[in-house]
Amino acid sequence: MKQRQHLSSVDELQTLLKQRKLLQQFSISRLGVFGSFARNEPARDIDLLIEDDLSLEAALQFKQCLEQEVDNSLDVMLKSWANPIVLHRAMKDIRYVEA
Repeated sequence: MKQRQHLSSVDELQTLLKQRKLLQQFSISRLGVFGSFARNEPARDIDLLIEDDLSLEAALQFKQCLEQEVDNSLDVMLKSWANPIVLHRAMKDIRYVEA
């Protein structure tokens, strides 16, 4: 069984996503990280915002693929389905990941 990596920074997440080509695989062009993980504070999970018009099924598959690679808990939010208040708070400290 493959060892899962514990991520401690947005840079580490970006490196992993590039190595595994997960953003290309799921046609994600705009992925943001927000919350305590984005602010480099102790985080119990990684909060991700997908700004592309992805289906719920595709977003779930992306989350499952990423969970197979990392030891962190993940929360994925689709911008098109997001609560406006939660989205407004997320945008305050969002850091975008490059494909």
